[in-house]
Amino acid sequence: MLDQLVDDLWLAQAEIDLAARSEPLRGATYRYAARLAEVARGEMADVSALRGPQVQFMDASYDDL
Repeated sequence: MLDQLVDDLWLAQAEIDLAARSEPLRGATYRYAARLAEVARGEMADVSALRGPQVQFMDASYDDL
């Protein structure tokens, strides 16, 4: 189940990568997905480390619109 969720996460990241108009959004999407995958697999215990990549992803998303 967890492996499928992580696979789905990376698929969603790839879809955004293809649709994004800017490199900042592509990079922010990858970094956020990587942190989410680390947390999901238990490789990162401090979930507050997600906040920075989340903010960068959201900011880049709005800028890309």
